[in-house]
Amino acid sequence: MADDIRQNFGSFTGLTFSGLDSLANGSGVVSSAVDLGSPGALALTLRVKLDGNSASNTDFVEIYVQWGDGTDFADAGDGVVPNDTLVGVAQMNGTGAVVAFFPVPVEAQHFKVRVKNASGDALAAAGNSIAYMPRNIDQV
Repeated sequence: MADDIRQNFGSFTGLTFSGLDSLANGSGVVSSAVDLGSPGALALTLRVKLDGNSASNTDFVEIYVQWGDGTDFADAGDGVVPNDTLVGVAQMNGTGAVVAFFPVPVEAQHFKVRVKNASGDALAAAGNSIAYMPRNIDQV
């Protein structure tokens, strides 16, 4: 009898940011580092929840992952040739809440998430968050 392979979903864990709320247009912020452990997940899902501050928040918020070894992490790119990995772009809709999910293949044991606000205005003063969920494979 053949074994079945299935995806094993973990729980969402919030990332810690200093400055995600009220993040100014044209600015970026990086989360605290996360250690996925060893053995670690094969992939992640990022859940992005963002709120606009005004009707001008109609463009994009870019989401990047910076992989590292626990001490050194990929340097933020200059917008032309980034060293960190673009994993998704959230389309803002003014003052409404936006929720987006992005799949992320795991490249290293440690990571940070960088958010670049290019939405047209600052993000709302509260209600912005990003969480990650580890995904693995089980053989049953």
